[in-house]
Amino acid sequence: MSSHTKISSEAAKALGQRLQALRADFGWTQAEVADFAGMSRPYYRTLELGYRDYGDRSASNPTVANLLALARVFKVDARELIDVVQSNDS
Repeated sequence: MSSHTKISSEAAKALGQRLQALRADFGWTQAEVADFAGMSRPYYRTLELGYRDYGDRSASNPTVANLLALARVFKVDARELIDVVQSNDS
């Protein structure tokens, strides 16, 4: 049994929409955000899409470390991103 909990597709989509809005506010590309956060652009893209864009298209599933990195990049409290996930997770 995996100890890694997966988020719902609704939560992943809501997080993706929030990340897109934050990125737009800064006027950055996905590649810039990914670089600032220390992740690959394809991985960051899956977070904005809310799903993995290959195979089964299952919901993207960010780690807490990645949420913390993105919060730092976007200069928001990490709780904001976590709250988006929690309030939309079913």
